[in-house]
Amino acid sequence: MADLGAIELPSTWDRLVDRASWAEDGPLPVFDPSTGTEMGRLAETSLPELDAMVELAAAAQVHWAGRAPEERASALEDVASLLVLNRAELAFLEAVDSGNPLASCQRDVELCARYVRHWSALARGLTTRNFPVGAGALAFEELVPFGVAGAILAYNKPLLFAIKGCVPALLMGNGVVLKPAPQTSLVALALRGLVAGLLPAGLLQVAVGGADIALAVAAHPELRRIAFTGSAPVALALQARAAQSGVVKSFTWELGGVNPFVVLPGMAPAVVAEAMVGAMSLTSTAGQSCQAMSRLLVPKASFASVLGSVTEHFAALRLGPAYHRGTQMGPLVSAQHRERVADWVGRAQAEGARPWAGPGPGRLPAADGYFMAPLVLAGLAPTSRLWATEVFGPVVVAAPWEDEDELTTLLALSGTGLAATVWGEDYARCLDIARRVRAGYVWVNSVSEHVLGMPFGGTGDSGTGREEAQETLLSYSQSRSIVSRLAPGRSS
Repeated sequence: MADLGAIELPSTWDRLVDRASWAEDGPLPVFDPSTGTEMGRLAETSLPELDAMVELAAAAQVHWAGRAPEERASALEDVASLLVLNRAELAFLEAVDSGNPLASCQRDVELCARYVRHWSALARGLTTRNFPVGAGALAFEELVPFGVAGAILAYNKPLLFAIKGCVPALLMGNGVVLKPAPQTSLVALALRGLVAGLLPAGLLQVAVGGADIALAVAAHPELRRIAFTGSAPVALALQARAAQSGVVKSFTWELGGVNPFVVLPGMAPAVVAEAMVGAMSLTSTAGQSCQAMSRLLVPKASFASVLGSVTEHFAALRLGPAYHRGTQMGPLVSAQHRERVADWVGRAQAEGARPWAGPGPGRLPAADGYFMAPLVLAGLAPTSRLWATEVFGPVVVAAPWEDEDELTTLLALSGTGLAATVWGEDYARCLDIARRVRAGYVWVNSVSEHVLGMPFGGTGDSGTGREEAQETLLSYSQSRSIVSRLAPGRSS
């Protein structure tokens, strides 16, 4: 691994990621997005190795599924305690690997521990149904695990997505194969090592690689339950490959969105601007978020003042290396992704979009990282294909509206079905608009607030299934109904 120079590595760096995962001439380079430095290379999982992982997880799963739900929940609660105990090292590793600011990564470790404890409590409380059938008979339902589940993860929240990808499945008695994004594989590898002493050997596997391995996970005949977080085009590719496996699979998709931030008349520009920083996830993922509110819909009368205030708030953000104290916004995840976002901006400008005049973007750091200052664009026609295309970066596209009909049209063009937020003093009107938005998760006068136990997920091209809730746990099991007579006899 390369010397990271000015970066102060934790003394426990070497124990977080198994040395066997690194390969001097491996095909997967690991870059620090804050500097562009290559930190090392990872070995890629081969197809025979993936088969072996599934076989090991399946063998461990048989014994794991035989444990009482209380015992499985207790083991996962121990995982939550281990996350907190290793908070500093995990947060630093994620900051270096993903470019997310260290403070945000530290919060995510705590959030993951809360999620694990909450889901464990939900699993303890799950009940199955009994049906009255008269004397001498029993009719009841059982929840049966799939066996081994596969989870294909996005890069923008490495630890959170790894936890979401494995914990609900484990609680319901499954084994798991995690496939992290190739840009941010280190945290999943670290998680596997950390929990090794708490779970049966082989139960949690991590397959490292790019698109080929993701497709192989989706198509593996022994992985009948697949979860994916990412974009709709990749979901379609995975779905097509899975169809070639010859087996019927159960999928959940947590996909992206072109999410609207609706401003109603009378909102103070500074209030909207402050909310937009959080709505765009700038201080957590530099705008690389499926729930980022990247379409700002503002009354025409206050359009200029609101955009001016948003631009000022964006320009005031301190961009810097993810692990430096004082950094509010880090870099994008890779040079390739920065180029994709810049290309989208260039195409939008060619169609008439223009950066909103203001104090100008904040000064970029001197480091050779993958930084991009947040940008507000206006003038892009809502009928443009680009308007309905997710940017997945620190770019907001704004449009004015004058009446309800125009707002309704913009909403129809702005949502792919994941999230939205509505801000205004008239709560009844806010709620009416919230109910008209095509989205699975809607905030009113709030942003990015996830309530424990409340289902999160999209509609339409933003996905199927729900995360973070009891429905998630149930989705990792299959219902089996048993009707039995206590003694042999003629059925009614």
